[in-house]
Amino acid sequence: MERLISGPLQGDVLHWNTDQQFDITIAIGVLDYIAQPLSRLKAIRKLTSGMFLSAWPRFWTWRMPIRKVRLSMSGCPVYFFRRSHIFHYLSEAGFIVESWDAVGQLYCVKARPSPHGR
Repeated sequence: MERLISGPLQGDVLHWNTDQQFDITIAIGVLDYIAQPLSRLKAIRKLTSGMFLSAWPRFWTWRMPIRKVRLSMSGCPVYFFRRSHIFHYLSEAGFIVESWDAVGQLYCVKARPSPHGR
């Protein structure tokens, strides 16, 4: 019998010890705050059997410098990504990008696990 998660989980994916896999994994409002996302993307890949949806803050949009200064002043680092870096990170983690869109200040990416693994 398949176990369903009935509520939100909180914690770092690097410390989540499970053999479960999920049909859909979503990372929205997460990657903004991770300087080097590759290790977490690899952990997400181990959890993902189907689709991975992610939102990445775009590098050099008109709001980027404002957000960087505002959050830095409150002690919260924030990171922005170029499309080529996103594709590289996802590929290195074992994903294939199926589609992506620039939506406002974000890159919205749909990826699936690579059949070749990593």
